[in-house]
This record gives sequence, structure tokens and C-alpha cells, in this order.
Amino acid sequence: MTESRVRQQITESEARSDAAQAQLEDRLHERLTLSERGTEESLSRLRRDLDAHGETQRRLFAEVLRARATITDAMEHDARSPSLEL
Repeated sequence: MTESRVRQQITESEARSDAAQAQLEDRLHERLTLSERGTEESLSRLRRDLDAHGETQRRLFAEVLRARATITDAMEHDARSPSLEL
């Protein structure tokens, strides 16, 4: 085999190797992008769930405050009302 033929084979081999490397890098980048997108979607769902949970907690707390106020009003009303003795 001549020296020029060997050089040509080396060049062709390097070109195939570079192409394969580029293809692998493209696939890796694509997978990372999909993974990042999936992670972002998961985080977005978690944020929505936490927001919904927080809203539920705020509603429940407001209900507790209203119930306490109702009880306090009833107790004050009972304290002001003359007692009914039978």
C-alpha cells in the first residue's frame, strides 16, 4: 500500500470518526434538552400543586377564623342575654 493511500485511509477514517462523534453529540444534546424540558414540566406541575395546596390552606384557615368568630360572637351573645331559668 502506498503512502498516499494510507494517508487517504487515515483521512477517511478521521472523517467517519468526526461524523460519528458529531452524531453522538447531537443525540446527547437532544436527550439533555428533552430531559431539561421534562424537568421543567415536572417543576411546573409541582409549583401548580404547591400553589393549589397553599390556596386550600388559606381557605381552610379563613374558615377556621370565621368559625372562631362565630363561636366568640355566640359566647358573647349568651353572656349578654339574661339567663333563662325554668
